This record gives sequence, C-alpha cells and structure tokens, in this order.
Amino acid sequence: MRRVAFVGCSVLLVVLCSVVSAQQPSAAPVHPFKKRLYDQIGAFWYHAVAKSKNIPVGTVRVAMTISPNGAIAKLRVLSNTSNQVFAKLCLDAIHQAKIPPIPADLLSDGKFQDEIAFTVYENKKT
Repeated sequence: MRRVAFVGCSVLLVVLCSVVSAQQPSAAPVHPFKKRLYDQIGAFWYHAVAKSKNIPVGTVRVAMTISPNGAIAKLRVLSNTSNQVFAKLCLDAIHQAKIPPIPADLLSDGKFQDEIAFTVYENKKT
C-alpha cells in the first residue's frame, strides 16, 4: 500500500488508499482562490495517481506562471525525485484544471506565480 500527498503552499492533502483527509496547518490562511485552485489540481492528480501503477516514491516540485485570464503561461519542473512518468502526471493535472481569472491581489507584474509540490510516500507499517 502506498500513501500519496498533494502539497500546495500551505495546503496539505493526504490520501491513504481510499481514505481522504484534508489538513490545514496552523500557518497563515490560504487565499480562497489558491485553495480552490489547489483543490482542482489535486482532484485531477488524485484521479490520475489512483489509475497509475508503479509510481515510485518521490516528490515533483513545479513552478507555474498563469496569466490574469487563467491561461497557463509557463510550467516548469523545479525538482523531481520520482520519475518522468510521475512528473508528466503532475504537469497534466495542472493543465486539466479549469483556472478562472486570477484575483488582482494575487497578480505580481501582471501574472500569478506559484509553486506546487506533489509527493508519493512509502506506506510504513507501524
């Protein structure tokens, strides 16, 4: 059995088999737009991971740049400790998300920039 996690900024979602739990660290609250965006990406990612076999343990960190109208301008893998199949799965999850227009308060230099990490953990029996 493996455990997978989608990590986006301060939002941590963990899946253990079919049990889903959401945890919000006690850090500063996440902007509602970001939470909605991470939830959408996470839904596509969870679905793809559940269908995939033999994804090795590891983390893929992705930098994303999104235009004010919600179009993805740039995605870049910053690091990958898994494999290329998992990295592609992560990028595909971001591409599949329906990104609405970005709130003005999240734009910097006319664009939205953020990083997301996707992780598959080994399930350690205790």
